[in-house]
Amino acid sequence: MNKTKRLLVAGAMMAGFAGTLTAPAVAAPAPADDASIAAVCGKTYTARTSWATTTFRVTCKSGKITVRGTVTDTKADGKCVRVSGKAGNKSFRSGKACPKGTSKSYGATGTGNSVRITLERL
Repeated sequence: MNKTKRLLVAGAMMAGFAGTLTAPAVAAPAPADDASIAAVCGKTYTARTSWATTTFRVTCKSGKITVRGTVTDTKADGKCVRVSGKAGNKSFRSGKACPKGTSKSYGATGTGNSVRITLERL
């Protein structure tokens, strides 16, 4: 059975937004494997599960939001991991990272003000 961990980086470009929450901060109510964080443009975030780690940076400029990051397989279980998601209106997906210790890069730039990232175990 595939497991996923969904991260929502919301409101990254909202006027007057200040401060940073450590990722992953769990938002309620959320499904069991979901987590949400509020992001600040120009900051770097790390989220971990028992089987993967992703580190990503969110940047914003002229109505565009960009996410760039890496995902790393952290468990020697014969399974791969990847990240998929959206940066504004642009979808993206990393390559499969496996075996343990392997990393893959991902990124996208889109119009909008939020980033959605899903860690997937394949």
